[in-house]
Amino acid sequence: MTDSSEDSPGRTISVLGRPVPTSTLRLAEPAPSGPQVLADGLLTISRTVLTSAGLGFLVLLGAWLTLEEGFPDVWRDLHLDPVSRASIAYVCAVLAAGGILYALSSAASRTLLGRRLDSLTGTAPERVPVRTVRARALADGITPTAPLAGLCVALLIAVGVAALLVAPILIFESDMVAVGLVVLAGAALLAGLVGSALSALRSRGRRAWTLLTDRSRQAWNDEVVRNAVRTEKRLRPADERTIDLGRVHRLTARAQRPLTVVGGVLLGAGPVVGFVAVFLRQPGRNADTLYYDEKGEAAIDVLITSGAVLALAGSAALLLALVATTVVRALERGALRRHALADDAGSWRPDDAFLRQALDGPPLLWAGGVLLLGLATVVVPAVLALLQVTGDPAHPLTTYRSTIEATAAVLLTVALLGAVAVTVGMPVGVGFRQLLREAWHPGDDPAPAAVTGS
Repeated sequence: MTDSSEDSPGRTISVLGRPVPTSTLRLAEPAPSGPQVLADGLLTISRTVLTSAGLGFLVLLGAWLTLEEGFPDVWRDLHLDPVSRASIAYVCAVLAAGGILYALSSAASRTLLGRRLDSLTGTAPERVPVRTVRARALADGITPTAPLAGLCVALLIAVGVAALLVAPILIFESDMVAVGLVVLAGAALLAGLVGSALSALRSRGRRAWTLLTDRSRQAWNDEVVRNAVRTEKRLRPADERTIDLGRVHRLTARAQRPLTVVGGVLLGAGPVVGFVAVFLRQPGRNADTLYYDEKGEAAIDVLITSGAVLALAGSAALLLALVATTVVRALERGALRRHALADDAGSWRPDDAFLRQALDGPPLLWAGGVLLLGLATVVVPAVLALLQVTGDPAHPLTTYRSTIEATAAVLLTVALLGAVAVTVGMPVGVGFRQLLREAWHPGDDPAPAAVTGS
């Protein structure tokens, strides 16, 4: 900013051998192509599934242990043991499917982004990608094939463990020496093929990634980025104003934190109270079920009811906190969009912290999709297990099969809605952030060295 020659509006800079006026340089988030939107959506879906399935494993494990230890009669009468085993197996299957989808979608997403930037260097070199995009697409550390290499390593481990577990049983326990040797030979052959694929991915993947991103690196080097930041600073409105978001925003914003704290405390206290009641009824795994006099039984009933009420109240408070957060973010983003589209948008700018929060936060549609998909993923393994065991007409829960099927249909619908919202929310978020950048030029929040260097 102190060098007038560098800040001169008529100054040009060379981008891939072509002179580009520095006054035309802009920091931008490129609109994704159709295939990239799909790949990004699948990547978010896979991450959500992996996280939610891991959480679901803990939830189901805790639920089954509580039922088995605390309510053995219910556990035995409803034949819940096969349900618990099947649900854990389905969780593992969901985790495996999520891992495979993550590896494939991650590789596709970064590759498509790299190709998108490579094409933009020829059509719009003055549109310098923002820091988050450059870090993801032009970083040297991780190539798009790295997740595929990780998938190969996981497959090698799975094949090795399976072979070491199955082959000795076939050879020594079942007297099936030939079959055991075939299993070992097949595992060795498969391991060799996967190892070869892993070696090719590491060597060829890095070379291909370097070739794909080389032109983008040259076009948007440090000097071009610094000049784009300087131009953005010159265009940034000097007058800063506070946007009045109204009474509803103030009330809901104040309610967010108390509701979250109260909800978390109540939700944590509910299971503790319930475990106390379970312990009083059966203090050990092999201990006999204890029964008390009328007052003691009434106290246990009160504890169980109180635990359920606390858990439900905590869940309701957290749900209200989520609703309050959604209302706050919707009002903020709606106000920013209206002001960004107004005729006087270029004469002032919102508070820097407020604007940065909108740029860094996830799109509401995207966040809602992640929530729906995550909730569905947590419950799906248990519902699938119930569908499996109720296929047997003799199972006690078979009478509820129609309800279980309806629940499965609802979960499928919720998961599909979440997946669609996640996929559509990506480009919507890009468009919203770019609108804010074009209206107020907030910059890319680069590292100080990248901005101040001359």
